[in-house]
Amino acid sequence: MASASRQFVRAAARASTRSAFSVAPRQAFRQNGRRYYSSEPAQKSASLWIWLTGAAVAGGAGYYFYANGSPAGASAKVVNPTKADYQKVYNEIASRLEENDDS
Repeated sequence: MASASRQFVRAAARASTRSAFSVAPRQAFRQNGRRYYSSEPAQKSASLWIWLTGAAVAGGAGYYFYANGSPAGASAKVVNPTKADYQKVYNEIASRLEENDDS
């Protein structure tokens, strides 16, 4: 019985010392093997604020055009052209073509 308990103690001691000695060099190797390329942390992206600012600007522009009706260049006046209007345009185009005729 005493020999069995001695063998158990010896086996337990061997196992614990082996694991301690085998783990310690690996951990030290891992720590020494790290490469520290970066000396500063990664920069945070401000894209959320850019998106929110863009959405606010687009919303403001949309409200401005909605509240003021149509943009400044658009006309709400309805035009009913007559035959005389078309004739004036035709005459103007014909006169410009005759002025610039190089042949």
